[in-house]
Amino acid sequence: MKRIVRTLPIEIVFWFLAPSVFVGAYVFGYGKPSAAASEHLYAIFLIAAIACLARILVFRVVMRPKLLLMVFSMAYALLLFALLCYYVVVIIVLGVWGKVITEEIIVSYYHQAVYIGEIAELSFPMAVAALAGAFLLLAAFCRWWLGSFGWLPQIPRKYDNLANVLFFSILLLASYRLYEFLITPSGVEEPFSLTLFSGKRRSTVGSFSQGRSIDRKLAALEARVMADYQPNPNAARTSLVIIVVDALRYDHMGVYGYERDTTPYLSRLAKLGKVSITPRARSSCGESVCGLASLASGRYNHQIPAEPFTLHRVLKRHGYQIRMILGDNHRNTYDPVALYGAIDDYFDGSMAKGQYFSDDRNVLSRTRDLPPWNMQPFMLQYHLMSAHTMGKRLPIYQRFLPAEKYAGKVSGEKNERNTNHYDNGVFQADAVIEQLLASLKGGGYLQDTLVVVTADHGESLGEHDFFSHTNSVREELLHIPLAFIRYKNGIEQDAVRNEKFVSQIDIAPTILHEFHMPMPSTWTGLPVQFEEERKFTFFQMVPNLGLYDHRNRDHLWKYWVNAKTLEEFAFDLRQDAGEDNNVIASVPDRLRADWRAQVGAIKLNDLP
Repeated sequence: MKRIVRTLPIEIVFWFLAPSVFVGAYVFGYGKPSAAASEHLYAIFLIAAIACLARILVFRVVMRPKLLLMVFSMAYALLLFALLCYYVVVIIVLGVWGKVITEEIIVSYYHQAVYIGEIAELSFPMAVAALAGAFLLLAAFCRWWLGSFGWLPQIPRKYDNLANVLFFSILLLASYRLYEFLITPSGVEEPFSLTLFSGKRRSTVGSFSQGRSIDRKLAALEARVMADYQPNPNAARTSLVIIVVDALRYDHMGVYGYERDTTPYLSRLAKLGKVSITPRARSSCGESVCGLASLASGRYNHQIPAEPFTLHRVLKRHGYQIRMILGDNHRNTYDPVALYGAIDDYFDGSMAKGQYFSDDRNVLSRTRDLPPWNMQPFMLQYHLMSAHTMGKRLPIYQRFLPAEKYAGKVSGEKNERNTNHYDNGVFQADAVIEQLLASLKGGGYLQDTLVVVTADHGESLGEHDFFSHTNSVREELLHIPLAFIRYKNGIEQDAVRNEKFVSQIDIAPTILHEFHMPMPSTWTGLPVQFEEERKFTFFQMVPNLGLYDHRNRDHLWKYWVNAKTLEEFAFDLRQDAGEDNNVIASVPDRLRADWRAQVGAIKLNDLP
């Protein structure tokens, strides 16, 4: 009994030290609900109970202490090593992506380990050797710990059988409870559950991207609108190409006035007056899924049902063929069919066997393999990764040197090497766009076609101590490019600059208006062709919710609140474009109260 009293606390520390540190960071560092911590620690308790009971039973039945000590040392080490690796990956992905890593991502990126190591400038053999060394050290520690502090209950011999039955029964009960836990989705963002049940939740687009519960009334309304929608038989037969460049900042593009010539192709078209530039476009959030969902559905993220009536579905109703050629691993991040509807021809980077997901050469190759245009109007959506931190950079496009990658970096000061690396990606993206349009032109796809070039979100490069995205609602993440190129008989048409303030949710309505197609009544975006302007433009990146206030032409107020800390921010972007001075304390109380009320409406699905 004295040995148990002495060693049991050490056993508890062994099992719960790392999980406790992890859930502390998970709850306090990333704003997750405290209930997620208790549920996760309950799962760890069950795992620890199963491991301890199995060790006790096996030692009681198989009387070979030295061999069993070695076996259980390796088993404990393997279990603890897997748990520690999971925690490290979850924290890294939370910092870079803003979400708990999913089972689909783990499986798919397991096969991309060599490529990811290359992007992150890690030697794959060295990484494997380091992991193997860490495991062996952990195994040695477990061997010492079990030999020194492992305990076995001392049971009088006459109670052996009863004790074995009792231990085995408790083991079965704990195993069943763990099984029950693992097959039941958690409603409180417990990390194991988010990892294992992501596939069952991917169709809930809004929930997946910004943590919102799906509104059944919203879904029912969307279904009615979809059922009642009547296509316009006199609509234009203009085809559509949308090119989304992941993490593309407008202010790092030469075509928008950047001091570096990062976009020679688009700049050349702009000088000829063939590109309609929109310099005041904003994304609805700072990450891909919600940005893509807003772009497709003409709505803010919190207004999007599980299966929205998107631009793709509207065009499909008008007889369009829907094609998607996407860089990166979209199928394992969200459900494209739930978001976009039926897709006639789908490709993303995960389907390029033996190639890196985020290499835009996959997109170029797939485009070159397209058959000649069959005269049917089409929508073709691209997703390019050249500017993304995980995108493959090709040596031929390394114009700005010295360059240094920043994959996995989430904070730090702005520096020239990281900026050079990003600008090289923008330069490469411009070249890929040129090659894509040349291939489409050669295949006859640009006879009567509208080309839209935009981004899902921007990128932080050290401003406000942020790198990458999913981490703020600063302008470097929300201010995105938007350009329109119109083709007739394969020739770019004259275009004019558009100075209106445009949200990502306005892109789909603008396209439908140009094509003379009715806009679904659930959309809240406005075509740029309308003189009407909204009073507020909303954005979010959980836990931050905010708006742009357009009511006073002498100011462009930007306001947001952190829903966890309730800290508020306000900037007049006409006076402080870099968001350097938070002036919330000097904002009139009435104006501040007005903003609070508008942002509060986000929770009510009732935005103006």
